[in-house]
Amino acid sequence: MTSISVLSTDAYKFSMAQAGFPLRRETFYFSFRRGGIHYVPVDLERSVRELLASLAGGSRAHEFARRHGYGFTDAMEAALAVQGGIEIEAVPRGSWVCEREPILTITGPSFLVSWLEPMLLWLNYPIQLATALRGLEGAPVPSAWVTATCAEHARVIESALADADRGDVEVVREDDAYRGRVQQVVADLVRAVGDPNRVFEVGMRSAVCLEQHRIALEACRAEGVLRTSHVGLALELDMQPVGTMGHEHVQRWGADLAAFGAMRDMRSSPPSSRYRSRRRSRIVRTPPSGRALRLSEARPPCICSRRSRMLARPMPPPPALAPKPAPSSSTTTRSRPSASSAADSATCTGPTLGSAPCLTAFSTSDTSISGGQGRACSAGGTSIANDSRGMRATISAR
Repeated sequence: MTSISVLSTDAYKFSMAQAGFPLRRETFYFSFRRGGIHYVPVDLERSVRELLASLAGGSRAHEFARRHGYGFTDAMEAALAVQGGIEIEAVPRGSWVCEREPILTITGPSFLVSWLEPMLLWLNYPIQLATALRGLEGAPVPSAWVTATCAEHARVIESALADADRGDVEVVREDDAYRGRVQQVVADLVRAVGDPNRVFEVGMRSAVCLEQHRIALEACRAEGVLRTSHVGLALELDMQPVGTMGHEHVQRWGADLAAFGAMRDMRSSPPSSRYRSRRRSRIVRTPPSGRALRLSEARPPCICSRRSRMLARPMPPPPALAPKPAPSSSTTTRSRPSASSAADSATCTGPTLGSAPCLTAFSTSDTSISGGQGRACSAGGTSIANDSRGMRATISAR
């Protein structure tokens, strides 16, 4: 059995554990948000057990994590050591499941079940491929569905074909073409921002398999992008792991402010140390005579979120629209912008606040059938989209 490094996950899993509750029991569940009914071609519980049984550590891995600010605490190591104590519930192999139906739940120490998530999301691809093959009802298999980007990807496709009684269909390899596409995307990003150090890659959970992600990161390195969220491959390819926190961290702490405060105050490494160095003490004084006291309420979280997105991924200003006619009644109405108006605003050009991004994150997922959080179409127009978008976390009482 091939061993799996304890670093084979996203970097923010480590930072969230450092600023969280690594031994608290939590439940993560796997479901598809959209896409209708799915066929499950694998033994989900067995897949999880085999993954845990193949975990391998080592001083080199621990030293690498510590050097980059993602070192293991005693509690994190203890969480990974209780592999036999986790509870797994899964639908049987061969089941048909509905969208939003939990098909796999894993309960155990917070760091362990969170650590598993990125690799378990690789199950999206074989499930969607198996479902699509059964929907053909004897029709020819689109060539895009049987085009692999690496040897491991090819084995996944071959297994799905055999399970669907389509083992006579040949799998085509396009390793070099995939590498070239990823490298071109990275080159375009670097050219857009002017500096490869302003770009980092976050495609682990969007990949089909480990080998595919390795090829993608090698293409990133060729263009000077040396930062990735995948800690294990960062060690292997001499890159820098990066990551801060995700929505699950906010769930654990119950509020944005508490979650960000924990990330700032419970970690000694960047970016937490930068947050601390930028804090300034504020002294409240009574305003001088003649000046009115003004009270301002805190900005709503949604406003802050929209402004942060504007600075990182600026949207052009909407086009000038003709004024709407006055309503014939006094009833107040609200409506969402139509798809056409959204498309118009997306094509407008012009300088905007924050138009030079300070950092650009991107995913290297680019496979014939999604392979992650993307979409790909065959020549015939058939498409498969990944609608899982990640496992959900249920935070249990301590």
